[in-house]
Amino acid sequence: MAHLLVLLSPESLDAATLAWFFPALPGGGAFRRSRLTGSSQPSLALPAHIGFHMHLKRLEYATPLLFVLFSLPCYAKNWPCWRGPTGDGISSESEIPTQWNCETGENVVWSVTLPGSGHSSPVIWGGRIFLTACVEEREERVVVCLDRRTGRRRWEDIIVRAPLENKQIKNSYASSTPATDGERVYVTFLEPDGTTQPIPWKSGELYTPGNMVVARYRLNGRLDWVVRPAKFTGINGYCSAPFLYDDKVIVNGDQDGVGFLVALDAKTGQTVWKINRSKNVRLGSFAIPIVRELGGRKQLLFAGNGSMVSFNPRNGSRYWIIDRESIQYVPSAVSDGQLVFMSGGHPKRELVAIRPDGEGNVTDTHIVWETGRAAPHISSPVVINKHVFTVSDAGVASCLDAATGERRWQKRLGESFYASIVANDEYVYYTSIEGVTKVVRAQPTFELVSENPLGERIYASPAVSNGQIFLRGMERFYCIGRRLGPTAGN
Repeated sequence: MAHLLVLLSPESLDAATLAWFFPALPGGGAFRRSRLTGSSQPSLALPAHIGFHMHLKRLEYATPLLFVLFSLPCYAKNWPCWRGPTGDGISSESEIPTQWNCETGENVVWSVTLPGSGHSSPVIWGGRIFLTACVEEREERVVVCLDRRTGRRRWEDIIVRAPLENKQIKNSYASSTPATDGERVYVTFLEPDGTTQPIPWKSGELYTPGNMVVARYRLNGRLDWVVRPAKFTGINGYCSAPFLYDDKVIVNGDQDGVGFLVALDAKTGQTVWKINRSKNVRLGSFAIPIVRELGGRKQLLFAGNGSMVSFNPRNGSRYWIIDRESIQYVPSAVSDGQLVFMSGGHPKRELVAIRPDGEGNVTDTHIVWETGRAAPHISSPVVINKHVFTVSDAGVASCLDAATGERRWQKRLGESFYASIVANDEYVYYTSIEGVTKVVRAQPTFELVSENPLGERIYASPAVSNGQIFLRGMERFYCIGRRLGPTAGN
């Protein structure tokens, strides 16, 4: 483990941080919690390659001139948003567990119950884990912060209290994964307005329109702002994780009807830009965008609204579009730096490889290859080691050559899969609804490494951080892997 020697003034750390780094000091501890003063937030910024950035409140101490010199462990591997630091399910860590059994407790660090239920995935920054949930009996949508080392609940807050929306049975009332930049946490929910409307093509069935709600919290649970940037209609429910880019919070509003994409100012919540999608569709989509620099420009990429698209994330202008027969997409896009891969689709399943250097409508010119065989509708793929790894809803996993689409192997891994895939350079992790994670070698020949039971059903996608895997089951939330010391990041 790497260490840094850091010289800190007493104004640069808060009591929670000191308690984390110094859980037990001689004589009952050298620091005590005191009142917060001032509005400034001094910053301790370690070098960028450490990947660790803290903005901390001023605190008065019993000894105001005290300076602390200590050795700070560098825990760089945060999982800050949907599908991790690069938004594509890839972890740069090499020491990820491949063997566990939550039924017997093998390799389980801790497990806890959460308030309410939900399919959102956890995000991790330092010593904190953030999730969303819905307490259905009280019609409350909440954000929860856990202590990463113990699973203890640090804080929770109600962000929406409203009637429960109608939704598809595979969805939940808290499916949107939070996002954090290490300074603030961003969450989104649907807030039904209490009315119902008939579904035009489903006789006797109703949907529940409402508002898209986006909120920003400080890491200690203090609410900075909450906004309602647009109306939202989702016959199948709501799922649209916040995406952070520069100083913006971007949220996909591919609803039933005319969808939209909105960018909010991260500091204020005010709308920076908002664009309407080009089609009026019967079914909305749930794909979370990614941003990649391709063709010499930053591109915001996702599928939905009957198309696969690239936007300029700074102003929402469109670079290119590919029209598709399918109208509904759930998986996030991935890229190998050369091509973009988009998958999903209802009513037609498809996996499409796109050359991302076009302008305007490139439907007839920029598709490199496509396949419908075992293409995923729900689970997002990964691309690693020059291959694309997918799993269909029905449990058929595939490995394809990224450049050509040639199938290297295809195996049935289980009955049904909704969780998105995660991987590192060596292993690919497939988690089934039945709660079994199968670990496969990230290579063009099939090799099953292990099968790891959770002991309960799971819809949420795994998160990977600092040698641990976090899995959210329907009943409990699990931390798997090696035990961390008392100074494991904050």
